[in-house]
Amino acid sequence: SFLIYKVNPAKVGASLANLSFLIILFILLHYFTTTLMNSLNLYVFLRATQEKFSFKRFLSLNWYALGLGQFLPGKVGEIAIVKMLNNRYQTPMGKTISMYLLDKSLTLFLVAVISVYGIVKIFPILSIWNYFIVGVVIIVILSLIILSNSKTRIWIRTKILRKYENKFKGFSKGFRYIFRRQKFTLILNISFTLTRFIITAFLFKLMFLEYQINVPLITLIVINAISLVALFVPFTFSGIGIKESVVVFLFSILNYDVGIVATIYLLTTSSYLIINGLVVFVNLNKKKHSHTPVPP
Repeated sequence: SFLIYKVNPAKVGASLANLSFLIILFILLHYFTTTLMNSLNLYVFLRATQEKFSFKRFLSLNWYALGLGQFLPGKVGEIAIVKMLNNRYQTPMGKTISMYLLDKSLTLFLVAVISVYGIVKIFPILSIWNYFIVGVVIIVILSLIILSNSKTRIWIRTKILRKYENKFKGFSKGFRYIFRRQKFTLILNISFTLTRFIITAFLFKLMFLEYQINVPLITLIVINAISLVALFVPFTFSGIGIKESVVVFLFSILNYDVGIVATIYLLTTSSYLIINGLVVFVNLNKKKHSHTPVPP
């Protein structure tokens, strides 16, 4: 792969040999901050649509869903939150799906805006990528417009969903309610997402400083945003491998030490895999025991 071709394993080994405890701490802070704020983004939408469960209870379910997303292509495992909320709180599946898609669409839109800005200002050599990014944004916006059209929804219900129509009850209503009556919630969601991007970049900046490398905060925000596109690649586990390759490629353009770059980002991804693996294992184990019959 590109990552193996571009990065000398000996440099990664040397970087690991100089690994400090603080880098591990920053990675853990990154993981828990991202998990918390990802959950908060979806929660504010669900609360705005009159769902009454506490954030603590929602977080415990969504953490499991985020863990599943780590191990399924394109992070589709995250959609498990739809079924979990329906089973636990009878939240209409259509409503949760609409809020989930809205949250992801807003995130993708912000990622695209930051990426286009970064390519123009920092990576002009990659200007052709802007056509792809803008194309993705246009597709997302058109999809939301099409889904908000009543005739389109009727056609989807009668021709595609058919007997599964009831499972998507509340889908269009959730969209309309947020855009018509909860504009502040939209602003809140966007603010949380931008805050997450800034915190993530700041933590990576601290990691690089441990190796005496001072990377501008805006550069890290842009590179992390561009690499997030890899999370939507449908044939890899959450963009693993592709994401790190994109990051190494972008840093190499700016002449940073790719060995240190690869070490930091691969350690972060590995930590996510380990922690999310434990989260999924613990939840599956709890589920197994909850279904074990009690002996007479």
